[in-house]
Amino acid sequence: MIKSSILRLFFTPTLALVILLDLKERALAIINNNVTNGNSRSCSSQAVTTSKVNVWNNVIDTDNLAPTLHKESSRIGLGHKVFSRPSSSNSIIEQTLDSILAELNDDSKYVEYWTRREWRSIQAHADIDEYRAKQEQQSGEISNKGYRYPKNGHVLYLQVGTQVRGPTAIFPNRKSGGDLLRNLETESLCVDSDERSNSQNKHIESSGQGSEDEGVQLITVPAVPGRLLRFQGDYLHAVPRPTDLWLLKFVKGSPTFEPEEDWGRSVILFNTWNDEPPLGIPIDEESPKDATSRDLDQSRESRYDCNKRDQWSSVTTHDLNTESREDDCQQQQQPLSTKIWLLGDYRRRDHTMQTVKLEGSESLREALFQESKVMSTKLKIP
Repeated sequence: MIKSSILRLFFTPTLALVILLDLKERALAIINNNVTNGNSRSCSSQAVTTSKVNVWNNVIDTDNLAPTLHKESSRIGLGHKVFSRPSSSNSIIEQTLDSILAELNDDSKYVEYWTRREWRSIQAHADIDEYRAKQEQQSGEISNKGYRYPKNGHVLYLQVGTQVRGPTAIFPNRKSGGDLLRNLETESLCVDSDERSNSQNKHIESSGQGSEDEGVQLITVPAVPGRLLRFQGDYLHAVPRPTDLWLLKFVKGSPTFEPEEDWGRSVILFNTWNDEPPLGIPIDEESPKDATSRDLDQSRESRYDCNKRDQWSSVTTHDLNTESREDDCQQQQQPLSTKIWLLGDYRRRDHTMQTVKLEGSESLREALFQESKVMSTKLKIP
C-alpha cells in the first residue's frame, strides 16, 4: 500500500510539489506566529498564534505591581482618560502603560485608558472615537469614511476572582454585528456602513450556500492575572456573563459581584491612537491625589514599569477546529444555536436586531469555560 502510494507520487510530480509547498507554508506559519485558517479536518492537535491578536503572560509583577494598579484604578474611577507619549506623568497607571508600549516598540502618540473591576457582561462591539461619532450623529454630518477606530486595543488583567470565567472574546476581521453574517472571502469589510446595510439582505440569502469551511473565527482569551491581550483596534470583541450567555435561551436573576476574591475581574483597558486623540477627553489631565498617591509620588525614583520583554511569555492559541477528540474523529459535533448580543444603535451594530444568530458547537462552550488556554474556534453562518 505504501509502495503504491510512493509510486503514484513519483509519477505525478505536480501533486508532489503541491504537497511539499503546503507543508513548507504550514511550517513557516508556525515559526512566524501567523494565524492558520483552522480549516483542517484531520484529528491532530495544533497550536497557533496570531499577529493581530497577541497574548502574553508575566507582563507585570502580580505580587506587587498588580495590587498597586488595582488600588489606583479603584481610586480614579471608571472614566476614560488620555495621555500623550512619551509620558512624564506621575500616574502609576500611565507609567505602567507607557512602559508596556515601549517594550512592544509601539510609538503611538496617544493612549486612551479606563478601568473595570467587576465581571460584567459586555456586548459585542468595536471601540471607536465615541464623542466624534456622537457629534456626527447629532449634526447629521456622518463621515463617508465611517467610524474612526484606534490602532490597537489592549486588556491588562490585574486580579481575577476564583469564580470568574469571563474571557475576552474577539472576532478577528469583523467590525460590527452585521459583519458576523458576511462571508469575508466574497465581501470586502472596507465599505461604508450604509453600503453594508444595503447589501446585507442579499448577502444573508447567499451566505449559507458557500463551502462548509466558511465561518466566523472566534478567539477567547481567559482572564489571567499579569496577562496582556493586544488586538487590532477595529476588531469586534465582548465579555459574556454568564459565561455561556450566547448559548442560553434566556437569562434570569441578578449577577453576584461580591466578594471581590470570588467575583472580581480587575482590568485596565487601553487603546492607542496615532495622529490625534479621541475627541472630547482631556489630554494629560492630572487626577486629584489622595494621601497614598502623594506618598508614592515623593519617591520619584521608583518607577511603576512592566517586566522586561524577555520575561514575557507568549501564549499560543489552540485551534479547536483541528484538535483531536476520540469521539469526534468519526462524527461531527451537534450544532448549538448561538446568539451574540450587540452593543450600540442600529448604525453601530450594522444590524437591525440586537442579536446575531450563528451556529456553534460544544467546542464553543469548551473555549468559553477555559481557565487559562487561549482558544480559536469557528461559528457557522446559518
